Amino acid sequence: MRRALPVNGCYLRSVMTRAFASSLLILALAGCGDDDSGTSADMAVEPDAPEPPDMGPRDYADELAWYGELPVGFQELEVTYTRPDGDGERTIPYLVWYPAAGEGGIHPRHAFRRAEVATLDAPPAAGPFPTLAFSHGHLGVADVSTDLCEHFASHGWVVFSPTHVGNTTSDGDTRTADIYYLRSTDVSAVLDDLEAHPDLGALVGSPMVVSGHSFGGYTALTLAGATLDVDGIIASCETDPDDPICVDFDSEAEAILRAGLRDERFDAVLSMAAGDARRFGDSGVADIDIPVLLMVAEGDGYPAGAHAEDAYWNTLDGPNDLWVDLLGAGHQTFTDICVSLSGFPRCPPREYPSELGLRWTRLYAHAFVRSRLMDDADAAAILEGSPEDPSLEVVSKM
Repeated sequence: MRRALPVNGCYLRSVMTRAFASSLLILALAGCGDDDSGTSADMAVEPDAPEPPDMGPRDYADELAWYGELPVGFQELEVTYTRPDGDGERTIPYLVWYPAAGEGGIHPRHAFRRAEVATLDAPPAAGPFPTLAFSHGHLGVADVSTDLCEHFASHGWVVFSPTHVGNTTSDGDTRTADIYYLRSTDVSAVLDDLEAHPDLGALVGSPMVVSGHSFGGYTALTLAGATLDVDGIIASCETDPDDPICVDFDSEAEAILRAGLRDERFDAVLSMAAGDARRFGDSGVADIDIPVLLMVAEGDGYPAGAHAEDAYWNTLDGPNDLWVDLLGAGHQTFTDICVSLSGFPRCPPREYPSELGLRWTRLYAHAFVRSRLMDDADAAAILEGSPEDPSLEVVSKM
């Protein structure tokens, strides 16, 4: 593996180009994963509203859901690694948020929001810190969930998000067999690269958590140890050769998927609106032996009580697993998109408070990792108690 030079800001500039803007609709129509596509809708940017007064956290749930007290640094890097299928080298950009010793340059402008806490190239704090990986969805971008990434960094986490080249907004609606394993190897390669980084490597510590939205939720589950039903995929390709995973499905792809994509460094998984449950067959997700948080949304077909029919949830059997349903929310509620583009496809109805959806995402993700990995009894009490809002449904395996 060799290190490439930083991207020098070209990624942030490129996401605002005309080409990116014109392809936003592709992201929405494709969904993320192999879910049914959404329908087009008017995209209205909400006007800036006055900031409410900062009264500070009222209780521990507020503390976990609000930004932490640490300054946050932000950098754009890239890595080149050898593909696992022997098809040469692969170069991907990635984004990093990290606890900082002070402020750096500007607050970076991301695809759907401007950073509130993070500043560019801020000096790193003294580590190590726990680490969180985030995987974007099908036809997504690495900076689609910066609210969550920035939040974790402000609470003392190193966070990174790879760009899954070949499966982004600018790539168009293409998905071939190699994407199903390259997304996972992207995450592992970035973690390797970050651990070896001369300035940021000392910050990377444990516990380590892998997270993802939609197709990224699938990616996170493979890295957590879910095994693919390769025989089922092959049989399905015989009857439905147009299934995306069947395109270029060859012996190399079969061997990689049979070997599994588990990265043993990860200690828990946060999966948001995951697709592709059928790829794991009837039992592949049960092979995960680390804590799993499944977050879903009613707008994706999960009305109250839907855990009883959730293919992922029914297969999981870990005592520390948790299922959280955001009632009234949509597929994109877990990302930055719906706050700034309330009419975007697969966002919830306009009357659903998208800022509240982001709060639930931050709160339950943060409380889950603190409870399951850091022996935080107060965080566990939040998860085990009655949800603080009737728009939530929380189900535990315990």
